[in-house]
Amino acid sequence: MHLFVAGRRAPQLPAPRAPRHELSDEQFIAELKRLNGTPPEVFEHEELTQLMLPMLRADFTLDETYDYQEGPPLECPLSAYGGLEDPDVSSEQLDEWRSQTSAAFELIMFPGDHFFLNTSPAGLFEAINRRLPGPSQRQE
Repeated sequence: MHLFVAGRRAPQLPAPRAPRHELSDEQFIAELKRLNGTPPEVFEHEELTQLMLPMLRADFTLDETYDYQEGPPLECPLSAYGGLEDPDVSSEQLDEWRSQTSAAFELIMFPGDHFFLNTSPAGLFEAINRRLPGPSQRQE
């Protein structure tokens, strides 16, 4: 019915850097800290850090090894959201999602970095809620 994407360059764009999922644990942890999405408390406890690393590395692996296959654009509306201070995903990269739909497209940038959800949750939830169908419009 509607595709929402956040903090991710359009799939047809090439990866801007070497894969991070292949970094050593020390380098990977430094990258996680730079991205500012993992609570600092996680890194204060070695056991918790070691517990979280495989899951986080798997997330990066999925993202970084995705092989885009060109096809017809989606027929559903698409909303792309990003953080104004995101050092990794620009508004231009988010705007490229426009070519992935033949329906309505919107791009909204929020205050914050890659994890703008943490600094702008109300604005993001409001934007999503405006695009969700009302109860009478939902398909069962």
